Amino acid sequence: MNQHLPILIVEQHSEERNRISESFNSLQIDNPLVFVSDSDAAFTYLHELSLSPFKRKRLPGLIFLDLQPEHDTSINLLAGIKKDPAYCQVPVVVLSNSTDANDIEACYSLGCNGYFQKPQAEKGYNELIQLVHDFWFNSMSFSNAKEFVL
Repeated sequence: MNQHLPILIVEQHSEERNRISESFNSLQIDNPLVFVSDSDAAFTYLHELSLSPFKRKRLPGLIFLDLQPEHDTSINLLAGIKKDPAYCQVPVVVLSNSTDANDIEACYSLGCNGYFQKPQAEKGYNELIQLVHDFWFNSMSFSNAKEFVL
């Protein structure tokens, strides 16, 4: 997968967005980061990409999705991404404070590609982001060789 595809991060809390951004910076991962604060903004971002007449606009290579406490909107976003042919190949990794088995099962049943509990320490974010980035951007091969270009 192209190492320079953007990464969409759906996170409502600014302090969490800062921690994630700092981890990417400290790990020297140079994928462009696109932060949105909620599912509506994520849908808007993805929809605008799909309508773009410019073929250079690229879908994200990865989506980090915050499973919000009122997680109906997060679940709806995950379901919408995985049902839409334009986005369904984009890996979605859920980050959550929840360890509830029902939340985890719901996310996997809708097609999430990974579910991780949010780290409590900065070092934990570094380790998690390095692990996820290495897996999706360095290790994975896709049957559809095209990059996610609209």
